[in-house]
Amino acid sequence: MTKLVNKEKKRDWKLINEYYNGVACLVVFFTVFIDLASVLEIVILEKILLVLAIITVTFCLFCSNKYKQILDHFPNKELLSDIINAWTFFGILVFIVEKIFLQLFDISNFIFEIITAIILFVIFLAGGMFSTILIVRKKEWKYHVDP
Repeated sequence: MTKLVNKEKKRDWKLINEYYNGVACLVVFFTVFIDLASVLEIVILEKILLVLAIITVTFCLFCSNKYKQILDHFPNKELLSDIINAWTFFGILVFIVEKIFLQLFDISNFIFEIITAIILFVIFLAGGMFSTILIVRKKEWKYHVDP
């Protein structure tokens, strides 16, 4: 009986971690969009995205007790984890390139900043969407797999 209880606690722990990884992925997603809007100096879009990000993350955190119902919509939770990790990886890559490497060059050319932001944004979207498509097209995606 204790093995069954421990197995259920371990499953719940993995599911709640997966849920919070998804929330973290949303934060990265909104950060990249807000950063692009700020570089392009579209203040109204930046404010709208910021409010939308706060509402989304707050909603996700307050609904964290429903993580099982939310994650049950996805058949293969291990591959879902791979999708979330891919999006987060590309977000971190964009952050590192923009905030660390580009700061080393200290190029204050406005056009260069805009082009770089757009290129990094496209890399983020293309990398995340390409990874998602590759993972969802796997035949294992259709099979129910719990973490």
